[in-house]
Amino acid sequence: MSDHFFKSVKIENFRGIKSLEISDLARVNLFVGKNGCGKTSVLESVFLLIGISNPNLIVDRQNARGIGLLESSDIRDFFYNRHHEKGLVLSCVQARGGRNLEILPLYGNLKMRQAGVILPGGVQAGANPAMLPGNGDLENLSFGTGAAATGQTLVGLGYQFLPFVDGGAGQDKPYEAGVYLTKIGNPETTSFSESAYKESLKGVYLGKTGYNSEFVDQMLNEKKKDLLLPSIQSLDDKITDIRTGARGLVSVDTGLDSFIPIGLLGDGVVRVLNIASGISAVPNGALMIDEIENGLHVTALEQVWEVVLDWSGKYNAQIFITTHSGDVINSLRRVLDENMFPDSVACYRLVKSAEDETRAYRYSSEQLEQALDVDTDIRL
Repeated sequence: MSDHFFKSVKIENFRGIKSLEISDLARVNLFVGKNGCGKTSVLESVFLLIGISNPNLIVDRQNARGIGLLESSDIRDFFYNRHHEKGLVLSCVQARGGRNLEILPLYGNLKMRQAGVILPGGVQAGANPAMLPGNGDLENLSFGTGAAATGQTLVGLGYQFLPFVDGGAGQDKPYEAGVYLTKIGNPETTSFSESAYKESLKGVYLGKTGYNSEFVDQMLNEKKKDLLLPSIQSLDDKITDIRTGARGLVSVDTGLDSFIPIGLLGDGVVRVLNIASGISAVPNGALMIDEIENGLHVTALEQVWEVVLDWSGKYNAQIFITTHSGDVINSLRRVLDENMFPDSVACYRLVKSAEDETRAYRYSSEQLEQALDVDTDIRL
């Protein structure tokens, strides 16, 4: 297992997950289960553990869910049953070391201030009120479980992040940062630490539709067209060439009198392009793919799995995938039967107990496929 790979993940008090521990992760990890069991939250947890150098990622994920973050009540949505007072914890063990991220409610006074913001520990920053968005409408920012009793208002999220190596502390003090709301409701970020944390591990969360033209352009600039073309040709053998153009539009040659936008060939080709180029963008990193079957016909699933398994090895990338579809599991088993990918895939079924605890049960793809015969809740 590569040093950067996640071996296990633990989630506490995040979104719909009261508590969950996932062990024995592999290079490619597939999560199935009923709607609302926490599959997407697992992917978001990994994403946030990687992307702490950009605290605004949690806002981006909220926007991607079509929810937004405009007022203090929205902030509570990140916490299990909206109980924000005690915060939430995301942690992982990697092949060497691990990461621990605590996200706490961030409180402040929504009024004009004459001097700088008072940060945790009594440190004053930003003596000029104009240095903070909203013309200084926040003061006395603090985060933690005890701040609620002071009469302050919930205005954002505070982060305490501590990476460690080989079971020991990687640094003496945690990196602290925050994302907060200005008076007009715009999320802004700030750092509470003397030096910003610099993330070395790459992570990408793929959207369910479309593609990232920057990833495609990077592959073409690195002269990897011969690697990219076969992946999309597996869905449409008329494609003979690919290029990027104005406005980030990806076009392909299908034998017509000019290149055509790849979107005209259907969602399947676009989905494969998105996945392949996404993996190429995270060498020695991690990729999150939510609902991998989105836009794909059942006949294309085996080609998609071949791309995921082959490219994750080429780029030494760890992949986290969710699905609702039994066809995705069946196609994975067939691909694994035909190819040699020893110990490269782990399948997890997420189940909520009567006490609302979430459990992750690890299966082989064959075991998971057999489970479909007796329990249909995995299917759409």
